[in-house]
Amino acid sequence: MTYSPQRPSKENKVSSTVLTSVHALTPPTSSKPSMLKVEKTYRFDPHTDLIGQGGFGSVYKAYDENLGIHVALKKYSGNMPNKYSLFEEIKRVIQLNHTNLVRYYDAFEIKGDATFADKIQVGVMELVNGGDLLAFLKSRPSTEQIREVLVGILHGLGYLHAKGIIHRDLKPENILLQKDGSKLTAKIADFGISKVIGQGSGTGASSLVIGSVEYMAPEQFNQQRYGRNGTLSTNLDLWSLGAIIYEAFSGSAPFGKTTEGVPRDEVMRNILDKDDIDFTKVPEPFRSIVKRCLVRDANQRARSVDELLGLLGQNAGNATEVQNFRVSTGAIGGTTVMRNGGSNLGATPANANKEEFIRGLHEQRELQEKRFYPGALIPILTAIAGIAFFFSKVTILGNAAQTTLWTIPSIFCAAMALINLISLFIRRFKYKFEYVTYMASFVVLFYFLVQGMMNLHYLKLKAEHGITMQFATSDFAQLYPYVGGGLIVFSIVAALISWRRQG
Repeated sequence: MTYSPQRPSKENKVSSTVLTSVHALTPPTSSKPSMLKVEKTYRFDPHTDLIGQGGFGSVYKAYDENLGIHVALKKYSGNMPNKYSLFEEIKRVIQLNHTNLVRYYDAFEIKGDATFADKIQVGVMELVNGGDLLAFLKSRPSTEQIREVLVGILHGLGYLHAKGIIHRDLKPENILLQKDGSKLTAKIADFGISKVIGQGSGTGASSLVIGSVEYMAPEQFNQQRYGRNGTLSTNLDLWSLGAIIYEAFSGSAPFGKTTEGVPRDEVMRNILDKDDIDFTKVPEPFRSIVKRCLVRDANQRARSVDELLGLLGQNAGNATEVQNFRVSTGAIGGTTVMRNGGSNLGATPANANKEEFIRGLHEQRELQEKRFYPGALIPILTAIAGIAFFFSKVTILGNAAQTTLWTIPSIFCAAMALINLISLFIRRFKYKFEYVTYMASFVVLFYFLVQGMMNLHYLKLKAEHGITMQFATSDFAQLYPYVGGGLIVFSIVAALISWRRQG
C-alpha cells in the first residue's frame, strides 16, 4: 500500500494535511495476483493536532474520513537505530486486543512533502483522550484513583506477558488514560522496543541499551548478571512498574531523573548500587508491590503480574485472558514456587500471596546477610587504628616532646573519625548493624581525641601555673563511658526499629 500526502483544495480554508492511498487494479486476465483499488484518507493539522512528541517520533490526532472517527497517527522520526522499523513494531502487536493496550490499526509509508521528510513510516492507532500517566500524577490523584489505574496496567501487562512479549520501555509517558465520565482506563502504549521472548536480538533492537534509563531494569544493562537465569524475562517490566508506583506516591523517581538534572550515568549507577530507598513513603499494599518489583536479581524479583494483583487483593484471572497459561508467583531465588494453570490462573488467595511474600523477604534478607561487603569493616578498622596509635604513640613517635605525643594521636583519631563520616555518606548500607558499628567507632575515637586535647591543656596549665591535673579524675573521664554506652544502646534500638519498618 502506497500513501501520498495531498493538500486540501482551495475551497477548504482549514490548514490541514490529507493522507490518501491509491492502489492500481490489476486486470483479472493478468497472470499477476489481483489487486483491489483502495483509498484511505486521514485529515489533520500538523501544527494544532500534535498531541505527543518524543525521541522516536511524533503523534498527531487525525480524522479518518472513511470511517468517520478520530485516530492517532504515529510518525516515526528516524532517530531509532537502523534495526528498528515501525512496521516491525506494529507486526508484533497489531493482533493484540485488550482493554488496557492501545490498539494498532494500520501502518503505511508516505512520500516526502513539506510536512514530512523523505519516506516516513506512519502508524494508525487508537486515539486515547485522557493524556498520559505523568500528567495524571501531577494532578495529585487519590489513592483509590491510583489503585484503579494500577490494576488496569497490571491486567495489560499480564496479557502482554502471556503472549510472551516484554514491553521494555514502561514509563509514565507510555501509559495513556481513557476517560469515560468518572471512569479511568489505563492503556499501555509505544511498543517500539518491545521484545518477543525467544526471538533474536535483531528484532526490536534488543541488543541495544535504549529506552528511558530512569525505569530500566538492571538486566537491561547487564543481562548475564541480573537477568533471570542470564536472560531477559517478562518480569523485567515489573521493575519498571515498581519505579512508577514509587514515584506516584513519593513524588520522585527512586533512582533520580535526567529531566531533573541527574546525569544519565548517575541514574544508571543508582539503579545498580542504591539500596537506601525509603519505602515508607509508599502506603500499603502498594509498598509490598514496590518491594517485590525493585529487586535487582530477576530470579528473586516478583515473577508475574498475578502475584502483584494478589497483594492488591485482586483476582488475577482476567490479567492474561488465555487458557492453560502456567505462571510462577511469589518465588524468591527459585526457593518457593506456587503454580496455577488453566482456568485456575491467579486464583491463589491474597493472604497466601502475602504470606509467601513475607517468607521471600526473610529469604532475601538471609542471602544479603551471607554476603560479605568489605566496606562494612571501615568503622571497625578506624576504631582499632585509633586505639592502636594512641597506646603505641611512644613507640611510634619515639622521644618526641610531650605536646607532640598528645597532639599527633589526637589528629590521627580526628582523621579516622573523618573517614567514618565520609563513608557514611558514600557507602550503601548492606547490614542492619552498620549504624551501630559506626556509632561505636565514633564514641571510641571521640574519647581518645578529647583525652589528647585535655592532656595538652593540662600540660599548659602545669607549665604556666604549676597546676597538676590527671585526665582519669576529670568529669569527662568519669561520665563519658555512660554517655557513650547510652549512645551505642540508642543506635542499636534505632537500627532494630528501622529494620522492622523496612521489613
